[in-house]
Amino acid sequence: MVQAMFPGSFLTTTFFRKFLDVFMLNKRPMDNMEISPVKPQEEELAMSNLSPYSFYNAFYYPKNMMKYYYYYL
Repeated sequence: MVQAMFPGSFLTTTFFRKFLDVFMLNKRPMDNMEISPVKPQEEELAMSNLSPYSFYNAFYYPKNMMKYYYYYL
C-alpha cells in the first residue's frame, strides 16, 4: 500500500509506513476488511500517482470526471 501511494520515493517509504502503522485503522469501516501499510494495493493507484493518464485521477478531481473518462478510459 505504501509503495502504491508513494511510488516515486523509495527512500521515504519506511517513514510513511511507520506513520501509517500508528495512525491507520486496522479494518476498513465500510466492509470490515483488514488493511495494513504492507498489504497489496491496486497498481492503478501507483499509476495515477506517477502520471496524469489514469482514470483514478477522476476521483481526485470529480468535477472533471467526464473529461478523464473520455480521454483515459
